Amino acid sequence: MAPVEDPSADNKNTIVFNNSKRELFKLNENFKIFQRKLKIYWKVIINKDEISSQLLQNCTLLILPGAQHPFEEGELSCLKAFVKDGGRILVLLSESSHDDASNTNIFLEEFGIVPNMGSSEIFIELIRYRGDFSDSLIRTHYYKYFHPKECFIGDSSINTSLNRDKVNINLVYPFGCTMNVSKPSVVAFTSGSASFPVDRPLGALYYDPASGKCNAKAEAARMGLDNSWNTRFCSTWRSSGFRFTLRSRLLS
Repeated sequence: MAPVEDPSADNKNTIVFNNSKRELFKLNENFKIFQRKLKIYWKVIINKDEISSQLLQNCTLLILPGAQHPFEEGELSCLKAFVKDGGRILVLLSESSHDDASNTNIFLEEFGIVPNMGSSEIFIELIRYRGDFSDSLIRTHYYKYFHPKECFIGDSSINTSLNRDKVNINLVYPFGCTMNVSKPSVVAFTSGSASFPVDRPLGALYYDPASGKCNAKAEAARMGLDNSWNTRFCSTWRSSGFRFTLRSRLLS
């Protein structure tokens, strides 16, 4: 693993990838293709220390890739202040787990983003699969991918701020769950008609009510949007357009 750089030295035009809360995914292990594309124009660093205002000073984008340990109260205050001051955060969550100690939901709820973390057991006769889905998104019939939670979505309703040209954008959403979105946040994209639950929000954009600018982005996915960016799913053309659109929106 590459050495951790000092983010306090010069983090202007920098993307900070947090790795201080036993995150589900690591930049140098699961996001190799994503990292190579970002490094063309941006400085990407890994943070293994407590999140502070010094770390976030002039930071362009902070990525929280599935934290499994809770943030301290001071860290949550820094994150909230960062967003209020116009900072951008990409939050990647996980499906519910009985031993999940993360408190990322507390941070998101203040902005009207509430991931559905309830548990439910669903039996699918068509593919004879039984499991604890926890409101996970599943494909109701086989298409392209063998696992029912590896969902190909071809008719997602994508927010116009992400798709101004209204082109047809396909995406693969593996092992992801749904969420509830209310003001001041808006729905970023939905699950479409061939997945279950149907047409549910899968992502959200937070807009600052004062400036009208998009400051924060949240995705609810366990190996979901995380896996969409990793080597396996990043190499497929089906999500490349969506990833490019999302990356452009967050870094514009």
